[in-house]
Amino acid sequence: MTKPELLDKITGLLGGRVAEEVVFGEVSTGAHNDFQRATGIARRMVTEFGMSDKLGPMQFGQAQGQVFLGRDLNNDQNYSDKIAYEIDLEIQMIIKDCYARAKNLLTEHRDKLDIIANTLLEVETLDAEQIKHLIDHGRLPDRKVSVENDDMKVTINKKKDDMPAIEETDKKVDSVIEDPKAIDENTKE
Repeated sequence: MTKPELLDKITGLLGGRVAEEVVFGEVSTGAHNDFQRATGIARRMVTEFGMSDKLGPMQFGQAQGQVFLGRDLNNDQNYSDKIAYEIDLEIQMIIKDCYARAKNLLTEHRDKLDIIANTLLEVETLDAEQIKHLIDHGRLPDRKVSVENDDMKVTINKKKDDMPAIEETDKKVDSVIEDPKAIDENTKE
């Protein structure tokens, strides 16, 4: 992954905590795992991937190759305490910058945050396509319902304000399933 992609990932991981702060004015322990993952990515950027502007393209610490009974897999510290301090400062800077970026984005787009949050209260989970549609259109995409038979497949786009039409279509589909010859009569309408 590129450095901007990793920074985007960290920013996204911090988004839940930032949303709590923006919406409720306080934070909870809910983002614990997200912080752990974000910090791990930032640490690897600095110590393994050489993505620190201050420390340069170097790798710090080397994983021990074998794990023996009674020993954990850990890193040998092949750098000074001063460098360890600089590594910690770099990690903190990355996390703080990404946190500020997430806060700016969510504050600037608070209306979209509210739409997504309210929709999540209704449906519990959203996929990437649904989130994009919510951001672009302010509502979820129309649901597609499929009815399958050995001889045919019918797809109906459902809209909340179209319920009477859907009920009528459902009756037609039921009649076609019961009598496939009725398809000619139903398509004439």
